[in-house]
Amino acid sequence: MISNIIMLDIESSWIGFWGSYFGSIISGLITLYVLFVTVQQTRYIQYENKMADQNRGITAVIINCNKRIR
Repeated sequence: MISNIIMLDIESSWIGFWGSYFGSIISGLITLYVLFVTVQQTRYIQYENKMADQNRGITAVIINCNKRIR
């Protein structure tokens, strides 16, 4: 009877260890995925902002050219 309790306790410890181990791996992978998605979205937003700034600059040049022509 006592040997069964000891074996159960040892097995429970290993189950806890492996559960923590695999849980850490899974949460790490999820964190890397979220980081990847966030970086991609940030790059896209920066690209959009850059294009918007360039369009504003081109628009300003066209307006100035039109003023000089008239």
